[in-house]
Amino acid sequence: DPGEWNSLAADPAARDVAAALRAEVIAFWRPAEQLARAARTPKAEREKHFYPYSNQFMLGGGAVANARP
Repeated sequence: DPGEWNSLAADPAARDVAAALRAEVIAFWRPAEQLARAARTPKAEREKHFYPYSNQFMLGGGAVANARP
């Protein structure tokens, strides 16, 4: 879909492309290593994560920051 108006993810004709793209994303992000990367990420005092696997967190003053694995 050149205009990206329709999701082709469920289209059987696009199954191979979707599988290849999914494999690239998993290879890049390495989800099995996510918790270890999060543990190595420098943390600010009194930060609050929005959800357990977030790469964003809120600083004590309310600013939102992005963690970089």
